[in-house]
Amino acid sequence: TFFDPLARRYNSVQAEPVQVRVTASENGVDETPSGVLRPLRVQPSAERLRWVRSPVFALMQLVPLLVLAALLLARRRTPRVNYAATYQSRVRATASLPNDRVYRELDRILREAMAEPAANPDVVAGAATQLIGRIHNARFAPVAPSASARLALTREAEQVVGALFEKTTAQAGAFAVVLLLALQAQPSAPGVQAYEAGDYGRAVALFSERAQSTPRDASAWYNLGNAHYRAGETGRAIWAWAQALQIQPRSDDVVHNLQAAGNVEPIRVRPPLAVTAEEWWLLAALLWWTAVGFVIVALARRRPPTPWALAPLVLALIFAIVGWRAAHAPAYAITLNAQSVLYSEPTVRSPTVRRVRAGAVLTVGEERGDWLHVRTIDRREAWVARDEVGLLTKD
Repeated sequence: TFFDPLARRYNSVQAEPVQVRVTASENGVDETPSGVLRPLRVQPSAERLRWVRSPVFALMQLVPLLVLAALLLARRRTPRVNYAATYQSRVRATASLPNDRVYRELDRILREAMAEPAANPDVVAGAATQLIGRIHNARFAPVAPSASARLALTREAEQVVGALFEKTTAQAGAFAVVLLLALQAQPSAPGVQAYEAGDYGRAVALFSERAQSTPRDASAWYNLGNAHYRAGETGRAIWAWAQALQIQPRSDDVVHNLQAAGNVEPIRVRPPLAVTAEEWWLLAALLWWTAVGFVIVALARRRPPTPWALAPLVLALIFAIVGWRAAHAPAYAITLNAQSVLYSEPTVRSPTVRRVRAGAVLTVGEERGDWLHVRTIDRREAWVARDEVGLLTKD
């Protein structure tokens, strides 16, 4: 019995009872196509890289610019002094001094260099102090050292001065890796038990509850698809597997099950190169930090940035655009019933455009009440009732 809104009255339709005869298979093995499915997943799928969409991650991309601005500001305020070159030049100039003044001048140069704030304290306490002691001994020796010994002390003083002002490359972490906490309870253990016991209806209910509570858990959707398929609901199974494929586009288990179900259409609507938007954005961020790092190193060495620094910057821009397109891909829907009817208008009384099988992929355009304006894979436009399809959520 149903209410006819146009006639404004209730109508009743009576059909003959349906008789179903069930017999056991000859070999006693379940012969349904679901026998080729991959097994269930016992552990939940950790939600990966969702923090890439957070505002904190976006703000972190401004850090290289701040470092670059601080470096440029520091260079303008405090001119850089090359202490090593200055003191090494003074050491080499002592070669022209008389024998009695060489050691006194080397002693004075080393002591001034050791007193500089930029001097390495380890070298000051080690090689520089020992060299001053040997210069002092040579200066007050009863017999003046030979020319070769004096030249050796001069060269050693030049090396020690260079070591005093040698920069230490302390690598600060360019990127703080965000720790993802996946502290989730064992999912769907009752669902797994019901599935293994053959109670697929209860397994569907349990897996569905898990998928609705944690919509980013690909394992929950994967298990729900297996349960639907074993229960004979092919369209709903393909919809659930397609949901899992949106979260894990490179999942071999989901692709295998879709192929086993004879429907590969959801595989074609995966993100570009089966990479999620978050992964594209993370690659773009890493390349962005690399490009700015090249520029910072070049400025620190007072050298112009090489053209190669533009390569990671261009790649970062390309990856960011691809990630944006993956995040703003069209909405898709999966037909749930064996014969889903597509209409020319959002009403059941309009002409039928076509009938599609369960698991067909439709591109969703407009939504009008309980109707969706869709486009089929062969680009035919029509309307379908909202309860005839399952929408694929991207977020």
